[in-house]
Amino acid sequence: MENNQKWASAGPSLNLIFGVFCVLFWVSLCGFVKPEALFFLGLVQVFCFPGYFFASLLMLKDNDGFGGNVFYIFATFFALVSGMINVISYLAPIYHWPIDPTIFGYVWLYVGIYLAITLLGFKKAPWPVFLMVLLAAVVLLLLGVVGIGLISASYSVIAGWILLAIGVIGMYLAVAGQLGFAGINLPSGKPLFK
Repeated sequence: MENNQKWASAGPSLNLIFGVFCVLFWVSLCGFVKPEALFFLGLVQVFCFPGYFFASLLMLKDNDGFGGNVFYIFATFFALVSGMINVISYLAPIYHWPIDPTIFGYVWLYVGIYLAITLLGFKKAPWPVFLMVLLAAVVLLLLGVVGIGLISASYSVIAGWILLAIGVIGMYLAVAGQLGFAGINLPSGKPLFK
């Protein structure tokens, strides 16, 4: 006999993980932590990957193809790929590994273009979700052009402050979603577009 019981939404967990990443990227890009923190940032990202990945699969299992795929991509690029690059970028000078992180600028640019185009799919989402994804696309595009050397690395600080805004939105959405399970409903905002 098959158990068809529906699982609860993993949205709060996904929003919290995403928000934590954004805040950690903010402190890193804005210079609030020493460069040595890059190693631990990378470890946090890699260790969060299984939970992030599994939660995105739950969304796909619940037939949320759009949101599930977006978070699947976030899990892959914000957690695993970015985390491994941060760990390797920390270790490379210690062990004298020749690396060229420019390739990652192209990854950010490519994923940023994808996210900007698919933003249309969020038009009926609550406005904080739409804003969070819009800002994430802007950050990815900005970090992409910085990463490939089209503009100065000093623009990364702008990306950092935008990431703080995304992190605050992510925290609010995570708390609102989690409290919703307890019957406490915080406003999530209405869609910007009808």
